[in-house]
Amino acid sequence: MAINMLYLGWFVFYLLIVLGIGIWGWRNTSTQADFATASQGLSLPLALGSLFASFMSALTVIGGIGYASEYGWAFMTLYTVGAVGGMMFLSLTAKKWQNIQVNSLSEMIRVRYGSDLLQALTAAIIVFTYAIILIAQLFGIGFIVEGIIGISMPIGILSVGLFFIVYTILGGMKSVARTDLFQAGVMGLGVLIMAVVVIGRVLNDPANSFTDLASYNDVYGGSTPDNLGVFALFLVFGLGIAIHPYYVQRVIAAKDIKTARLVPAVNSMAVILFYLLITVIGIGGALYLPEQTGDTMAPAIITELVGGVIGAIAMMAILAGVQSTTDSLLHIVGVYTSNDIYAVYFADDPSDKQLLRWSRIFTGLFGVIVVFIATYQAAFGELELIAVIGAYGWGTLGGSLFVAVAAGMFWKRATTEGAIAAVVLGFLGGVVGRPLAQQGIWPLHEIIFATILSILGMVVVSLITDRVDDENLAPIFDDVTLSESPADD
Repeated sequence: MAINMLYLGWFVFYLLIVLGIGIWGWRNTSTQADFATASQGLSLPLALGSLFASFMSALTVIGGIGYASEYGWAFMTLYTVGAVGGMMFLSLTAKKWQNIQVNSLSEMIRVRYGSDLLQALTAAIIVFTYAIILIAQLFGIGFIVEGIIGISMPIGILSVGLFFIVYTILGGMKSVARTDLFQAGVMGLGVLIMAVVVIGRVLNDPANSFTDLASYNDVYGGSTPDNLGVFALFLVFGLGIAIHPYYVQRVIAAKDIKTARLVPAVNSMAVILFYLLITVIGIGGALYLPEQTGDTMAPAIITELVGGVIGAIAMMAILAGVQSTTDSLLHIVGVYTSNDIYAVYFADDPSDKQLLRWSRIFTGLFGVIVVFIATYQAAFGELELIAVIGAYGWGTLGGSLFVAVAAGMFWKRATTEGAIAAVVLGFLGGVVGRPLAQQGIWPLHEIIFATILSILGMVVVSLITDRVDDENLAPIFDDVTLSESPADD
């Protein structure tokens, strides 16, 4: 396939803009708080744009269009309800996240339960699941550069992957938030262009309509074949989004409680509109490009239905969707590994400068490892639908951590031992539940298995172990003061 020089030029131009913002972030990041949470100084536009952009990933843009091109309106049932539910949980708990004054979800876990082991265990699970999700995002980069520009998928993943590692290392949250705001605008414009082109083509074509493909008009299909499938995917994305570290990080980084509450609430409304456009694009693409269903659909729409300069803008929207999530994933891994594993077990009272340096080192190391794994898989392996890969990562994360986080915020009786049981059993349920379900041993989705085990572990173990000290509860619960004596609730 010949390289499209027009698209390549726009592609390089876009990358240079993002790199410039990264260099700005380097010049304005001097502390670990700057790198991790922008010193809790994100304004409403920055926090909202960053959350929206990090949410609208390759899983959404490429995976969503691809999924809708195969299963139609079932894409809305797959994502929407769970996404909105997860965002509402973030809005509901925003005050608690702001008041705790921590740099990470894992640090909150340590503050609430008083356990360094639980802090490190939580961080390790996040790193593991983020590797899965990040590989899905990198495949999205591969589909862009191969299907639109003409560069082979492995080379595209390797080159662009190393590029975004650099700008994430440079500025941390300060760079990520500003690149995300820019990318949110690009993404919205590009997806709107694709939707307008597809809708316009269908409206002006008496031979086709959005209702022609009868199977696409059913809300069941693919990963949501029935009501139980819809419920399972609600848990996957609802629980996953509610405690997804890079969403939590934006709530923590907001400049005040009001901003922290507004950001996920407003974003939930934007999500519904965005998913609607994605579904329409996927169904319309299937009408005119039936041979391209799946993850190749979005690049095919850009090259075959849109084209020209506006096609280049649409291409940048997909690229923005990929990069705005990959940088967030890398940023979280660097911060959590430095704060919650290295600082706890491998450093003797590290200084702020040391933590900042190690956050950048771990960001780079993890990024390089995952980029090379994704490059190898693209060159020699077999690729699943991006939406399927991402859903497994989200489900494992939500099944592992949601119960410990939610119980810690709303149930004073939740104990350290109960939280450890919930995290371990939820993680094992998510990992083991998938092969059990595939082999017919466990008849339900792995997220249901993981959630049941996690809840049982938390409740049973908490009821037979001692409640944590009030000094651990006071940062979370307004009605607990250090003068209170322990009493079961």
